Amino acid sequence: LKGVTVRFWHPFTDDTAAQMRQIADTFNSENEYGIRVEAFSIGASGALDERFSEAMLQDGEPPTLVAGPLILLHHWEEEDWLIPAAGYMSFPEWQWNPGDVDEFVLSQHQTSDGQQISLPINWYASVIFYNQTWAQELNLNRTPGDLLTFEAQACAAKDALLNDDNIENDGTGGYIINREANTLLSWLAVFGYDSIPTEETVPYDFSTPEAEEAFTALWELSNAGCAWESRVPSPYDYFAERNAIFYAGSTRDIFWQERAMQNAGSTDEWAVMPYPSTNGQSPLLVDGSGAAIVATTPEEQLASWFFLQTLLEARNQALIAIASSSMPVRESAWEWLTVQAEAHPQWA
Repeated sequence: LKGVTVRFWHPFTDDTAAQMRQIADTFNSENEYGIRVEAFSIGASGALDERFSEAMLQDGEPPTLVAGPLILLHHWEEEDWLIPAAGYMSFPEWQWNPGDVDEFVLSQHQTSDGQQISLPINWYASVIFYNQTWAQELNLNRTPGDLLTFEAQACAAKDALLNDDNIENDGTGGYIINREANTLLSWLAVFGYDSIPTEETVPYDFSTPEAEEAFTALWELSNAGCAWESRVPSPYDYFAERNAIFYAGSTRDIFWQERAMQNAGSTDEWAVMPYPSTNGQSPLLVDGSGAAIVATTPEEQLASWFFLQTLLEARNQALIAIASSSMPVRESAWEWLTVQAEAHPQWA
């Protein structure tokens, strides 16, 4: 493997891209085989998919290791562009025990028959952001774990701003409308919708009683003025300035919200919580990114496998989690995150 180059393509930018380069540089200086890793940030998942497809279909120089969201990894596997990780995980000389890698997150990188195609790098959860201090000032002392309480608190916040002396905030206060896919899927899950097809040949069907109930509830919340349209794509400032008591986001939004609270001079206590429940169970939609070995030469594949293991080491998992505002996929990574957790209680 001496002199073999691993071309690692990924969609990460900013701090996460810098962290990937740092992990690659450390691996280059420390690995015993003489392997060299070159990490390339393609910029976005769509651009990565386009460039990777071109490289595989037009005899270009493809990556040897590629990272991306789950949906792309499964798509690339169906195109036979990836080498399953399962073979390397079980081979006696190079076998790797996932150990304390979260079993559920690991299972999302498997085919329907349980074959491990890729390995997770990080994960996010779709959550609701909630201003606890403002709720308490409105005499709302119960965390809205059920839908009726959620609706009542959204409407109470709307009424509070409607009845204050500032006419510019009229029409705000409750829940900021969000039409992102993971948000809508989370709301569908609140009402028991579970009809996402597992095969490409099966069409999507949202004309179910559960879906109708979900969209009716959201429409009624909006029609009552308790859910409102934001004029800007980012909810952080609205939340920090008490123009919204709730908004739907991801755990990756936590650090951005912290900065917005600091910039606004807000001392409000706030939390991230699961979506409200209609049946005693609060849904938590999990999504994330992983990495897979590309079908290239045996030497490049093996070298890529060694670097992929490095990305899942506990310390590197902690560094990736910090850089990407995500959660580590390995339990032992939390040992490296004690200071981070103390500084960011909502993320913890």
